[in-house]
Amino acid sequence: MRPISLLAAITVAWILALLTPEASGASRGDTISVRRAFVELPATTLDLLPHDTRLDMLDYFDVDSIYRAPNTMDGRSWLETVTQNYMKVVMTPVSTLEIKVLPGGKRGDTVMTVYTIGGGSQAADSEVQFYDAALRPLDTSKLFKPAVLSDFVEVPKDKAGKSTTGEAPLTKRDIEALVPFPTVEYSASPENTSLTGRLTVGKYMDLESYRRLEPCLTGPVTYRWDGTRFRLDK
Repeated sequence: MRPISLLAAITVAWILALLTPEASGASRGDTISVRRAFVELPATTLDLLPHDTRLDMLDYFDVDSIYRAPNTMDGRSWLETVTQNYMKVVMTPVSTLEIKVLPGGKRGDTVMTVYTIGGGSQAADSEVQFYDAALRPLDTSKLFKPAVLSDFVEVPKDKAGKSTTGEAPLTKRDIEALVPFPTVEYSASPENTSLTGRLTVGKYMDLESYRRLEPCLTGPVTYRWDGTRFRLDK
């Protein structure tokens, strides 16, 4: 076998270097830091903050200074929390963005974003999205099933939802009529891989209707990440 020439060896090494995850921007192919996700995420919710502004926000945070950065809506945005795999960004006075890096085993890291809008009289409502380690969008339906109204309520047969005026107990149909458009606020955990969902309809319901509904509410729901998707605790 003829020995490979020096020029050929250099050429092969150069081609292999181009094929590495770092050269393709995939951050080692299957891992990513929450900081890189924040700087490079293509999410439309981050369009308010140009690339250089995001870098400046991180620089200021690293020296214990909260930089209230100007955004493209002539408002201010800032970093509220930054850990190794979690970040919370206040985008506007009525919106926040959480970024969470979830471990995925052989599949690699998954980046989750939770964009929440709500404030004042507006009930908080969240949108959850996912990306792979190269920040390509993933099919949310394959990783997460949003909670529905029945996940937050229970109708006991003996004392369901009596009002202060002594009205009859609520039925499942009554509850669905009281809450035709459930709003849910999701929150990622900075400490672990759980996700919490909280029903926020009390913001827009009239007081008497909410008092009837309140005895049927079971509280927040919790999702657990199993390495491939979120599963609702039962």
